[in-house]
Order: sequence, then C-alpha cells, then structure tokens
Amino acid sequence: MRSLPCVPDGAAEDGGAKELVDVAIQEVGKMPVGVCKGTHLAPVVFRMFERLAHLHPESMDTPQIPTYPNKVLLAWAEAISGNEQLQDWLMGSDFPELGVFCHALRNETTSRAWLRHHGHVHLMALLLGTEGEKEAVTWLRQNGQPILADMAETADNDEDALGRLLALTRKGGDGLWAQIAVRIQGVKNDIEESNNDVHRIDPN
Repeated sequence: MRSLPCVPDGAAEDGGAKELVDVAIQEVGKMPVGVCKGTHLAPVVFRMFERLAHLHPESMDTPQIPTYPNKVLLAWAEAISGNEQLQDWLMGSDFPELGVFCHALRNETTSRAWLRHHGHVHLMALLLGTEGEKEAVTWLRQNGQPILADMAETADNDEDALGRLLALTRKGGDGLWAQIAVRIQGVKNDIEESNNDVHRIDPN
C-alpha cells in the first residue's frame, strides 16, 4: 500500500456527475476570471492555507495521508496518460479526486473547482507545482510532503527532483511515485508543446 496526501472530505461524497457539475458551476461563478483559467491561483489559495494553518497551531496537525491501494495508484498513472476507461473507474471509486485530478491536469476549470471545493489541498498543490508555482512546492515541503514536492518539480522538468524520486526506488520502493510524476510531466509537456504550436508563426 502507498499513501498520497490529501485532505479528507469529511462526509462521504458520491462523486456523481450531477454533483460535480452543480458544485463546479457554483465555484467557478465565485472565482475571478484569471483564477478560473488557472493562471494566478497559487497565491490566492496558499494565502488561504497559511491563514487556516495558523488559526490554532497548537491543535492543528499536518493533514493526514490517506492510504491508496497500489492498484488505485497504478490506475491513476494510466488515467493521467489518457486512459478514459480508468479515469471513469476512478471517478466512480472511493477516490474520485484522483479521477478529477486527471481532468484538472488538462486545465479543466470545473475539475479544479471541484478539487478546491472538496478540500483536496495537496492535490491542488501538486497540480500548481507542476505548472511552476514555487509557492505551491514550498508549501508541500513545509507541510511534510517532500515526495509530492519532488513529484511536482519532476513534472516541471527538474531532473534533480526525478533523481530523488528514483533514489526512493533504490532504497526499496516500487517506483510508483516516480512513474506517476513522469506521466504528469508527459501530459504537461504535451500541453506546452501544443500551445507553442498554436502560437508559432507559419512562415508560409
């Protein structure tokens, strides 16, 4: 079994499509345009996180790490790479946040709104870190999640961070975190390349 940090939702969620759409509409309606596009989200989100973390420091712990079965993490890796069947499977599982993350990774604003609304702080930090938001990576490290921080930096093409993840494998790990990080990196690089192609001037 392996663990990935996120904040528990509290009450059970059914992860249904109607709930996702209803919540997304409400949340997107509350956010400024720049935030909806995911361009300037990190400073807003992490200022909020810092305020919450300092309300009662003597009674607040670092968010607990839920345990995900290995088969769920393997499914997540494939879903990140675009396996729609596994994306749907995750959405209907006990861990819909992993399926939602796959869509948020591709800049779907409703999915980002869902993650924010349901308090999946570490997944949002991972997502923002992959986009070069250093504040998100710092927040992960300060909250005891160096692996997620290294995953974010690996996805942002940091070879040193990938080396640290691979070192975990040499120490007896199974390489899942490195594998997931590389899958995220592939998606982000494809998105960036596609964006560059759209803006590239055709000399003909």
